Amino acid sequence: IQLSSGPLLVPAYVKVGSGKSVKPHAVVLRREDQHTWKAGQPITLESGECQLAEVSDGEGRRQVYLNARSTGELRIEALSDDAGASFTLLNNLTLKERPNGCQGSALAFLARELPAGGGGSSETALLFSHPTAAQDWNRLDLGVYLRKSLQDDDPWGKPHIIHKGASGYSDLTCCEEEGHFGCLMECGKGEVSKCLQIAFTEFDVKEILHIV
Repeated sequence: IQLSSGPLLVPAYVKVGSGKSVKPHAVVLRREDQHTWKAGQPITLESGECQLAEVSDGEGRRQVYLNARSTGELRIEALSDDAGASFTLLNNLTLKERPNGCQGSALAFLARELPAGGGGSSETALLFSHPTAAQDWNRLDLGVYLRKSLQDDDPWGKPHIIHKGASGYSDLTCCEEEGHFGCLMECGKGEVSKCLQIAFTEFDVKEILHIV
């Protein structure tokens, strides 16, 4: 992503350790200038593929939000106050990880796009896409979650299923129409993830809020 202040950030992960004790840790690469990239501090918990989004608290303070694949039961979420150089892990985590883990996509958008200004004190709301069920390595039912505000401790809502059946990696994007979003995703028929196709679908924030 490119921050509003200019720097480019690339979400990544590194493997730390040696021999059988090598573990993955999410990390952010930042472009210092046209010729120099610098790695930030790796996330302390074991973690894999991650996604970034720039968020604002409504008082002019901008932070970088990180959402990472984990080896545990819950996704890893963290915030950075120094443009991705270091992160503080969030508490009260609720996003569930699937068995064996899976990539997920995070996207920030203006909270004013929520119906009736439902963003609370935050200027930024978040979307997250991820399989909502799994059987071993078979990931199922890709869903999109909404978090209206980080500052108000607003929890992630229930997922809106955008593909029923075999699912995998995904990538969210904003569409031109306000409150309208798209998702490029791996998906397939049935419950076996071995034969996935790439598809694109669009949805409206009202669908996630179950507003007709």
